Amino acid sequence: FRVLPGIAAECPRWSPDGSKISVAGATVNADGTGFTPLAPSPDPLLNLGCNTWSPDGSRLAVEGFNDDHPEVTGIYTVRASDGGDLVRVTPVGATPTVVIGDYSPDGNRIVFLGEPAHGRRGSLAVFTVNTDGTGLRQITPGVANCCPGPSWSPDGTELLFGSTRGKLLVVHPDGTGLGQIPIRTGGGFSFAFGPGWSPDGKNIVFSLFLETKGQVDIYTARADGTRLVQVTNTPDNEEF
Repeated sequence: FRVLPGIAAECPRWSPDGSKISVAGATVNADGTGFTPLAPSPDPLLNLGCNTWSPDGSRLAVEGFNDDHPEVTGIYTVRASDGGDLVRVTPVGATPTVVIGDYSPDGNRIVFLGEPAHGRRGSLAVFTVNTDGTGLRQITPGVANCCPGPSWSPDGTELLFGSTRGKLLVVHPDGTGLGQIPIRTGGGFSFAFGPGWSPDGKNIVFSLFLETKGQVDIYTARADGTRLVQVTNTPDNEEF
């Protein structure tokens, strides 16, 4: 079922109640009706990109960027209904790149990817920040792959993200317990990316390239990496 016929869109995210989908710059009902563009940024220098829903569905956390004006780059929030009430979350100069992840289940924090202060140029690390702009914290070294950003587990205990080497990694929000979820693909080169949690936290969904198939498809697995299931099977790249 095609929700947005004839309209290019990026970064689809389900609303918490499953009634809507957000994409960069708009929201739409799950049945394809009610397409609603979000209000443009009130700052002419600020571009607003991919976004994610707050747990109560009232706001969206959004990537803000401008390659020529790095001072505006950061995480912002807006009203989900119309894109108004723009609020900056991360401080100026926190990181020259941001990739939005998720809100924490209690709605008090946001996880995202950013460039670490110390590390290889262009590398990405997992960060968290409180929604009031305090408590910015780097959680991992620069091992994360873009995109999308990390997914916060429904119970609040783990952050799930893809690595630059095509592995699926988890880490606790306090930075401890960094480890890999092993995915048994049956041999050959593979590259997994773009993972997210199921609403009950028992399963994960992700994009996976398998050399044996020569294409990128959507897969699911148990949270421990077992019971790998292929969901799509097309020559197109199914991702994000």
